[in-house]
Amino acid sequence: LKPQDVVVLAGVLADLARRELSMAQASTGLSGSSAPPPPFLARICPALAAHLLQNLERLQTEELVCALEALSCGLRYQDDYLADRFVEALKPRLVP
Repeated sequence: LKPQDVVVLAGVLADLARRELSMAQASTGLSGSSAPPPPFLARICPALAAHLLQNLERLQTEELVCALEALSCGLRYQDDYLADRFVEALKPRLVP
């Protein structure tokens, strides 16, 4: 996959995770967004993150931000190394 396609895939998977969460909330009557993503989505996250890390330099600033948002907020993927690498890739682009 091209790096840009991986960013789109991360966004689609994040949307799917949000829909799964809302369906689970509707069926149980519970609210809140602290539930982890479904296991089938959680298993994809490390490979997705690894592919993005290999291609940070090829992504545009907006794509970096979208990918980080999809992984961290949508899929609730937490990885300090990933966050640090994204920060280092974004820093020269956002702070002149």
